[in-house]
Amino acid sequence: MKLILALFAALLALPAWAAQLTIELDHTSKTWQTADLLTHPDVQTVQITDDVSYKRNMTYRAVPLAALLPGLTPANHLQAVALDGFAAELTAAPLLQTHGARAWLAVEDPANPWPALAEGKPSAGPFYLVWTDPQAGRIGPEQWPFQIAGIKQLKTVAERFPALLPDPTLAANDPINQGF
Repeated sequence: MKLILALFAALLALPAWAAQLTIELDHTSKTWQTADLLTHPDVQTVQITDDVSYKRNMTYRAVPLAALLPGLTPANHLQAVALDGFAAELTAAPLLQTHGARAWLAVEDPANPWPALAEGKPSAGPFYLVWTDPQAGRIGPEQWPFQIAGIKQLKTVAERFPALLPDPTLAANDPINQGF
């Protein structure tokens, strides 16, 4: 009986479940633990009005995503991969903005978990890409991936799919180039 009580006490002493996020950029790879992000020097409390996933106002502890993407340029391309394998492809330009629509990596605190997305569903955590002032950058719902497990840099769309490029003889301001 003493052994069972000792094991039970040891289980209670373990830290709450925490997650990790791996960010793979061309020049570096870093794995962040929940605790590291919650104590990151840039972490803030952000208020999100009419959150896309929760359909209500939400408050998060979050780090500006740009702070976690050193060396990235607006022309770069990223993929956020969720725990279930869903992948959202994102152009780096809006993620790096510091004014207007601003991208934040919301971090679910194991001691203060977020609510379920719906009955019988998990929360949006452990990591969720949220936006302050999303209308300023025409940020759509597809740019709010949740349950993120990793973020990795991809080649640009032009590099991956060169056959899709507009005719190089077209002027830079040609409407076809503007749509690419």
